[in-house]
Amino acid sequence: RAKNLRDRKSRVLERGVVKLGDEETTSDVLIGMTSPDRETMLLAIARATYGDELELRITCPRCAQEQTPTVNLAQDIEIRKAEGARPEVKLPSGSVLIHRWQTGEDEKAIGEWIEKNPNATKSEINTMIISRVVEYIDGKSIIGEVSARQLGLRVRAEIVEYLWKEQPGPAYGDLDMICSGCSHKAVLEVTFEDLFR
Repeated sequence: RAKNLRDRKSRVLERGVVKLGDEETTSDVLIGMTSPDRETMLLAIARATYGDELELRITCPRCAQEQTPTVNLAQDIEIRKAEGARPEVKLPSGSVLIHRWQTGEDEKAIGEWIEKNPNATKSEINTMIISRVVEYIDGKSIIGEVSARQLGLRVRAEIVEYLWKEQPGPAYGDLDMICSGCSHKAVLEVTFEDLFR
């Protein structure tokens, strides 16, 4: 039995994806794919298995009334396209970043590191993420945690915020609903657990 979300996602992919083009899939092929591609395939598997209509259960953060909005996975979830395999980005601080998108291997390594370091600070987690996916910043190569740690806290926070907000693939956090009880506008987030309950 899969012990965590990362392993559950990998198991669904291994069972749900038989071929990529003409290539037979293996766990090594799937874990080497980018996270945006893996998330897009998970969405496709959910749609093929359960259909496009997904009923969510959420509690309004203002009035605490339970809501059951329906999301159409085909129409309501935008699939953001990647702008190249190694985008070059100018951060708000002026630093120029070249990175690659996270893969399943990165997710596994970061997840295992967090499990071994349960008291890690946000800054330490940011450093670990940056060490895995950032290749250059302001023309300087980033190799491992030591060079990632030498970046300022502000730059590290900007990098992780950019990676989180701009990651291609399904845009699950771009949905909202109006509460039927108090008319409060609340953000809807579709999770893996929602797709595969």
